[in-house]
Amino acid sequence: MLQYRIAPASPEKREYALELTVPEPDVAGQAFAMAAWTPGSYMVRDHARHVTRVEAEDARGRAVPLAWLDKQTWRAAPCEGPLTLRWRVHAHELSVRTAHLDSLWGFADGAALWMRPLGQERMPCSVELLPSGSPFARDWRAGIMLAPEAVDHAGHGRYMAEDVEALLDAPVAFGPLRELAFELRGVTHRFAWLGRAEFDEARLAADLARVCASVASLFGDEPLPFPRYQFLALVTGDGYGGLEHREGTALLCHRGHLPPPGEAATTPGYREFLGLCAHEYLHAWLVKRIRPAALMPSAAGDLPLGGEAYTRLLWLFEGWTSYYDDLALVRAGLISRDEYLDAVAATMSRVRRTPGRLRLSLEHSSLTAWTRLYKADENTPNVGISYYTKGALFAWVLDAELRRRSDDRVGLDDLLRALWQEHGLTGRGVAEDALEGWFEAQAGVALADLFEAGLRGTAELPLEDAAAALGLSLDWSAERETPWLGAEVKAGARGEAVLGTVYSGGPAEEAGLAPRDVLVAIDGMRVDAANLDDLLKRHRVGQAVRIHAFRRDALFETHPCLAAPQDVRAHLAEDGQAGAAAVRRRMAWWKGPGAD
Repeated sequence: MLQYRIAPASPEKREYALELTVPEPDVAGQAFAMAAWTPGSYMVRDHARHVTRVEAEDARGRAVPLAWLDKQTWRAAPCEGPLTLRWRVHAHELSVRTAHLDSLWGFADGAALWMRPLGQERMPCSVELLPSGSPFARDWRAGIMLAPEAVDHAGHGRYMAEDVEALLDAPVAFGPLRELAFELRGVTHRFAWLGRAEFDEARLAADLARVCASVASLFGDEPLPFPRYQFLALVTGDGYGGLEHREGTALLCHRGHLPPPGEAATTPGYREFLGLCAHEYLHAWLVKRIRPAALMPSAAGDLPLGGEAYTRLLWLFEGWTSYYDDLALVRAGLISRDEYLDAVAATMSRVRRTPGRLRLSLEHSSLTAWTRLYKADENTPNVGISYYTKGALFAWVLDAELRRRSDDRVGLDDLLRALWQEHGLTGRGVAEDALEGWFEAQAGVALADLFEAGLRGTAELPLEDAAAALGLSLDWSAERETPWLGAEVKAGARGEAVLGTVYSGGPAEEAGLAPRDVLVAIDGMRVDAANLDDLLKRHRVGQAVRIHAFRRDALFETHPCLAAPQDVRAHLAEDGQAGAAAVRRRMAWWKGPGAD
């Protein structure tokens, strides 16, 4: 068994102390490596760059030389076991994907912390969480998303992981942890949080229980696939995000999005937070157990963490999950149908505002996640599209068409359950090229046209047809009456009008304006982010306007010809004129599996 240890040794220095003992090191010299990326977040982060010190010793306490093989790999000189490796990690990046430690609390994703002994990743692991000797951490608690073996009241002690992959999947937390709990299907679910927050704990527990029950119902009445589950929230003044794990999720949330004590209303921020929880909870099935084969360990147990690992299937793993997160809320009765339709319409509007939807297919969006979605810049909307948003809309179209083409025998819920039986329960990875034919066989209807156009094509998705199939109406309108400049405008530090994305083929691009240009005057009148629309409203569509702008430190003049505002705002509603079959289909869709 591999023996790991960790302590938040120096919160004031933002440094974790870690240790690994390998009982039987490779006789040719045991190699150790840090992960280049965090599973579930497709960007090379080079976690090894935060290793500040590494050393090794043998069973007699003698130093063992280490050779640095590449940016993230070390090899110890041959020696008899056991071999102990010790290293330090500087942790000052607060996100759910990285490592953070300061005098208030600490959190780290496992991939950002742990060395893995190459060739021994299938070994079981014990992990000991140790208290810090720092005065800043005197009353801290500890926790990790693993099975406790021998743990004290504060969470310090020994935990068990079935292998190194499970260890790297388990985030660790140190600090003034607080938590609440609820039960679902005999499994204890905990919501733990770090950071200052006062909220209605009873309401959150009740609402989370309904969210989880709604998501779990997608897979029938089977036992939950985990022995315990934890929502671990890092509460800040401006955070948002989540990362899935086998036995929980790490969340970064805005404290204002949690329900205030005594407040009965559901704010947009709280709805967004519940949707995030639903999204990450579904990932416990769809991503952590139904997995793309391309991202799974090799037959020898090697983990694909040394560099980029590619899949074309993120439209399924993230797109379907994004489709179901808000749908789970409306099926749970936590949001109204109108609120849900407004959320879908907002996603439609985001996609329609993005010219890159007509240039990059969903499959290619998945394949290029490493360099486009996770490294977006001002031009990304012109050349790319998110597999989260367009993937969710494709899932919506597929669900509607499945129901229509099968005379309401089959929906996306059924394909999700079939995926669970075929891949989740068996542990077989989802292959890149066999999925579409398998879906057709499961559904008993032809779907090739939808997959070809929706996954590999770049034409508009048939949203109107899907809406009609579900007894809904879909209309489009302009977001504003102001003539269109063809650029995103943001407020700078002093309120100045700074250009963000300059849209391909729009007036701003044709006039030579570029991202990060600062507009200073329109027709001789000073302009800033606050009054830009008012100045543009004075002009007609097709009229040229005189703009003065700074690019870096150079002032220049240009004359864009304003265009008509684009019809990019979606309006989705129940259609009072829909036929009986479409209404029945809509009602079944609202209720979901197992509903009366």
